[in-house]
Amino acid sequence: MKTLLILIIIASLTVGITIGISFNAYAQTTSIPTWLKKTALWWGQGQVSDDEFIKAIQWMIDNKILVVSQSSTLSTNNHDANTVQQSSPSQQNDKPSFSGTVCKRDEVSPTIIHYTGKFTNGAVSYDFVYLQLGIIDSNGNVVATGNDMIDNIGPYQTKIFDATAIYSGDFAKCEIEIGNVSP
Repeated sequence: MKTLLILIIIASLTVGITIGISFNAYAQTTSIPTWLKKTALWWGQGQVSDDEFIKAIQWMIDNKILVVSQSSTLSTNNHDANTVQQSSPSQQNDKPSFSGTVCKRDEVSPTIIHYTGKFTNGAVSYDFVYLQLGIIDSNGNVVATGNDMIDNIGPYQTKIFDATAIYSGDFAKCEIEIGNVSP
């Protein structure tokens, strides 16, 4: 679990930190400080505690090096008997969209939940689109999170995604949203 968390954090930081993330606002990328890269490496090797690593990330947030933004949910998928399919229009007002989505447990490792489908980009090209997955219980609480990344996507281009999360309990639905983009 810690290895997966390390990979998620390093992947999201290495694609470029995007400030003010939204498809309706501009994205400003910045380089990742060397000290944070080393701290992440040391944390992954067990040389830095979870608390120290979280403090490093919190320092970046406090000093506006890393801005955590709220993004709107673009796709929701209700869960029923481990597999549910949902479709939505592919293009609406030049905004990105999801279609043909399926949320289901992995057949080999049932603690892994896959949320797959098609992502259709809007009018802007991106080197990377970072997707965030939320696993939602029947009370509307996020009980697990996961991610996926789409790279080199042009205007109105459609690509397949497979976001994964680890969760063994019951859940009601999956939600996917755009977390970060890198132009």
